Amino acid sequence: MRRHDLVYLHAGAAIETVRSAPMESPILALATWLESGRPLVAARQGEHPGKLALGLRLPNNPIRRLALMVAPDAVASVRPPLLPENCMSRLPPSFHAPLRELASEIRGVGARVGVYGSVAWEVLSDHGYRHPDSDIDLIVDVENRYQLETAIDVLGRIAGLLPCRLDGEVRIPNGDAVNWRELAAAYASRSGNLLVKGERAVSLKPLANLLDSFSVASSLR
Repeated sequence: MRRHDLVYLHAGAAIETVRSAPMESPILALATWLESGRPLVAARQGEHPGKLALGLRLPNNPIRRLALMVAPDAVASVRPPLLPENCMSRLPPSFHAPLRELASEIRGVGARVGVYGSVAWEVLSDHGYRHPDSDIDLIVDVENRYQLETAIDVLGRIAGLLPCRLDGEVRIPNGDAVNWRELAAAYASRSGNLLVKGERAVSLKPLANLLDSFSVASSLR
């Protein structure tokens, strides 16, 4: 299970909310969400040993984001983030061709692209989450330097074709992820520190360290 993965729970699974204030309305909304067979999303792990950190962004609720914890045995299945083609029904036609081109080119080199954020929540819930200034959030998983370079190039090119801002992360094999725009800027100059979002922590790392991790990952296979 990695950040942004879709996590489906067993019926009746015990869930803890990471809040101290009363939350009757959101808790009822959470119960309705789970009874409909909808997933939660994997969050950054590690703050609560023996528990899995999950999240939910509720539609039409003043407390929109819930931080949750479950025991590992509460999980029925884990699936990767939605594919771009899974999300076309929630996007205007002007988005379709650029996103299909992006997905095709990234998959063409063996990398994977998934959708998270407001677009994904709309698909999962069939409720509105987006507004006129909403971004599209993508997670691109790469396994080598060639895929990384291709992802940077494709994201930069397609970003100029979309009617909205294209945001998201590129994630390398060890689970570290970086905002693709920050990564593109650092890669162009071959220098700089990057804000790296790991599976368990957030840290600043030099670009060189990020690139070196590819050879480490290869040696572990």
